[in-house]
Amino acid sequence: MTRLLRIASVAVLCSLVSIGFAQEQKGADKLPTDTDFLVKAVSSGIFEVKISEHATKNANSADVKAFAERLATEHKKLNQDLLQHAKQIKTAVVTGLEKDKQAKIDQLNKLSGAAYDREFMKQNIEGHEASVKLFKYQSEKGQIAELRKFAQEALPTIERHLKEARAIAAKLPN
Repeated sequence: MTRLLRIASVAVLCSLVSIGFAQEQKGADKLPTDTDFLVKAVSSGIFEVKISEHATKNANSADVKAFAERLATEHKKLNQDLLQHAKQIKTAVVTGLEKDKQAKIDQLNKLSGAAYDREFMKQNIEGHEASVKLFKYQSEKGQIAELRKFAQEALPTIERHLKEARAIAAKLPN
């Protein structure tokens, strides 16, 4: 009986170790790769340029328009660099807008005046918060040294955009 109990205990222990290892491997598979970084960063950057170019024409506030002009210019440069990196590592990236991002632009197109400005800034804050996380992760954990370095160099610009967006949004009328 004791021998049977020991065998059963060893079997249960082996099962638990296997399950734990499988879950660890499954979790490791979900970590973003360098390719994921490029795809997400390019998609986000293209959206940023499109929405900013739109805001340079449609924003009500002079601060929002000036911010949108800076974003369009700086994100165009970031996008060129990202596309160059994608080309170097032979990664295909979509250079059009995804459906969810087009829906955000469509939503923005329905607004005008102060409502437009508030929504544009809200979308910018949300987008830059996500980009800061993405670039921070890549700058710390990226496998390709050149991409890791690029993310480290671009991160301060994205963090500055986020800081500026929050400051401008705080000044807008409710």
